[in-house]
Amino acid sequence: MNGYGRHVLHGLIAGLATGLLMGLLTVFILTPSMEALMEELVKHQLSKTLPPNEVGEALEVIKGSIKIAVFIAPIAQVIQYILLGALFGLVKGLLNTKLRLSEASSAIAVGALYVLLLSIAPLVVLFKLEPGVVEVISRYFNPYLITLTPGAVFAVTITLVSIVKGPWTRVIEAKPREV
Repeated sequence: MNGYGRHVLHGLIAGLATGLLMGLLTVFILTPSMEALMEELVKHQLSKTLPPNEVGEALEVIKGSIKIAVFIAPIAQVIQYILLGALFGLVKGLLNTKLRLSEASSAIAVGALYVLLLSIAPLVVLFKLEPGVVEVISRYFNPYLITLTPGAVFAVTITLVSIVKGPWTRVIEAKPREV
């Protein structure tokens, strides 16, 4: 496999690893507190627009949706990170082929771009626009850790997949079979 396909596959593998790790963290660490956090976030946001008696009613209506969201979150995370991995793998291919960066340099650059765009920027925006939401999240989880972990895992994984030969190398370097 050559060209962009190899880089997309690197991104897919890194995205899969990130998704699986984050899915496991969600199931074993975040899920016990996730429902309470979601309820408190909804109360916090609705209290800005609704009177107190209507906030409780609205919360009762959406509790079922919160339970479903908490249940499907790990699966959705795996899919999300695989898709993001493919996209950032394509960016890695662009950096490698068009800008002529080495495998390691393009992997590190795309990992840093991932962390910047999908970890740091959202955290800064959330702190600036909704400090109350950050305060609510802080009661349950460390917002820095929650937002920076996926980016760090992705950056490390795509760099390792790009420069270390492993079982994935057979798939990436496989030649098409002749018929």
